[in-house]
Amino acid sequence: MKNLRTFAFITLGLALVLALFAWAGEGEHQEMTPAQMKEMFSNCFMCKNLVPHMDKAWFNTWSMEIYNLKDGIVMIERVGDKAGMADYKTLFATFEKAGDECKKMSDADAKKSLCEHCQGMHSIMKAGAKDEWVLTKDGSVGLLTSNKPATVKMIQAQGDKMRQMFAQE
Repeated sequence: MKNLRTFAFITLGLALVLALFAWAGEGEHQEMTPAQMKEMFSNCFMCKNLVPHMDKAWFNTWSMEIYNLKDGIVMIERVGDKAGMADYKTLFATFEKAGDECKKMSDADAKKSLCEHCQGMHSIMKAGAKDEWVLTKDGSVGLLTSNKPATVKMIQAQGDKMRQMFAQE
């Protein structure tokens, strides 16, 4: 169950930031309209779960930070509009359920059903990454780690991609 949460929230955080950058006129999707972003997310088994939440006030206040650890990464998500925390928790539960289904996917099914980012997360989880998430008063904190050097490299490479997407670097 914990692995599914990591998969879900990394995916969720990435999708959120892509949406925010697109709406703010920054990042690689800067020319996409909110409707185009929704259409793009709708094509991914995991990301499509974001679509019903994208028009809610709290969604635009959501942020994510990613930092390397020696054995993986830590992810910090915050919802700026505290009134949105109940909906954030609902979304969390939805992603857990979808993550259960992703866990059953073969690599071929993942390639057909998931976006590039979610495919990367699928590979990391299949490689045996460990994770732990806790809800906080304004979001969540997650650790994605491994004691296998090759898996740590995969985790940190995914973290690097995420930081670039979030313009954190």
